[in-house]
Amino acid sequence: MRLLFDARRLAAESANGATNASLHSARSPNRRILLVNFEFTDHSAK
Repeated sequence: MRLLFDARRLAAESANGATNASLHSARSPNRRILLVNFEFTDHSAK
């Protein structure tokens, strides 16, 4: 249940971080890992 909640929260907040994440993913082949790291870092900041 928690995993589903986190997934929905990531999906909701990814819209806000899409711009920043895309800038990093454009230069890196590991864009999915960077996106996940960016989102988790954003959660940690809160």
